[in-house]
Amino acid sequence: MRAARHKDALSERGNNVREVERTEALLQRQLAKWNERTDKLRKGSMEKADSAKQRMDEMRKVHRRLTDERSEKSKEMERKRVRIEQTEKKMADLKENIENEVHSAHDEFLKMDSHIRLYITEMEQTI
Repeated sequence: MRAARHKDALSERGNNVREVERTEALLQRQLAKWNERTDKLRKGSMEKADSAKQRMDEMRKVHRRLTDERSEKSKEMERKRVRIEQTEKKMADLKENIENEVHSAHDEFLKMDSHIRLYITEMEQTI
């Protein structure tokens, strides 16, 4: 009876050992699957991060180029604005000079007209 109990106990322990080994094998397969999934997700994540980094680098280059272009256009506009202001100043000075010359010529005309009238009046009086 004792031997039968020992045999049953050994048989039960053997069954337990096989159950534990089967469970361990199942858990090892599950662990391998999860590790594979984790590696796959990590790889995909790294690829996405690399892709995002490349896009970000491209966007930085485009931004830098656009900033440089805008800066250059702004400088060019400032140069043109200064040239326009200088031209407007020259034109205003020329207009003022012309107006002064016209005014001076008009004054000279009035002076000459006055002299001529005076001369004519003196001539008429002498006649």
